[in-house]
Amino acid sequence: GVKVFAKSDLGATLGALGARGWPDERIAYFVGSVRDPRVLPYLLARLASRHPLDRVAAVGDLAGHRDPKAVDALIGALRDRSPDVRSGAAEGLGKLGDPRAVEPLRLLVKRNARSPHVVRRAEAAITKLQRKRR
Repeated sequence: GVKVFAKSDLGATLGALGARGWPDERIAYFVGSVRDPRVLPYLLARLASRHPLDRVAAVGDLAGHRDPKAVDALIGALRDRSPDVRSGAAEGLGKLGDPRAVEPLRLLVKRNARSPHVVRRAEAAITKLQRKRR
């Protein structure tokens, strides 16, 4: 229901939720799957959450936005303290296909030798990005 309402008048929805005192992270939870650039500030706020599960959800939602701000945020998330966030960010960057992500992903592979699932996701993303270049 929230998704349909948000798509019909997203500006009014975001304003109403903010007026009711909802924090950005809660708004992002409900409208995160809406593919509209107006939700990006809320997703970025959720990416800054203290809770790793919120950050994991944020990288998943950001991966659906073909916007330079989303790509930049996912590249930044490659340095998150949570391996699950780093892994999700790597996967999201592979989906988005922005070639700027190749070098940060290579650095991620070098820095995460103790986290094999992070390395696998980063390597898979690099492979996808290199295929798209050809």
